[in-house]
Amino acid sequence: MRRLLRFYHLFLVLMLGILCISLMIPVGMQILARYGEIIPAYLWTEEAARFNLIWLIMVGSAVAVRENAHFDIDLLPTPRTAFGALVAQLFVRLCVLGFALTFLWGSVSYTKFGMRMTSDMSDINMAYVYSAFPFAAIGWVAFTLESIYDAVAGYLRAESAPVLKEAENGAR
Repeated sequence: MRRLLRFYHLFLVLMLGILCISLMIPVGMQILARYGEIIPAYLWTEEAARFNLIWLIMVGSAVAVRENAHFDIDLLPTPRTAFGALVAQLFVRLCVLGFALTFLWGSVSYTKFGMRMTSDMSDINMAYVYSAFPFAAIGWVAFTLESIYDAVAGYLRAESAPVLKEAENGAR
């Protein structure tokens, strides 16, 4: 499972790179059309940039959850024991998991709503755009469950590790 999550994370990072490059194309066209009369002003570029940005933000949030760079906050005081550290980590991770599950539930309904709509300029089904939200929420859930497992396994490993004490002569 760990290997699958590692490949999924790698896929998301690759997807972020592709989304960044694909965001630069319509934005660059908008800049050229506005300030340098090289190309005509296309209306689809604004919509494409907006849809790319939505996907970029949501995929980036899933990557940030895996790397503990976004939802990891110092909400509780610094624990003094290993068990206290575990409880603090679990509290924060369970809050993130609760939010992710709630977001997943709501975003599935939102995507179903988007199936009945089309965009104004490019005439694509809005479910393609709205599906970024459950896609990100699935990543949040998977990566949060992984970090909960890591926290518990790390605590159990630390508890079961033999404590080596130095003898008076320096030998163990």
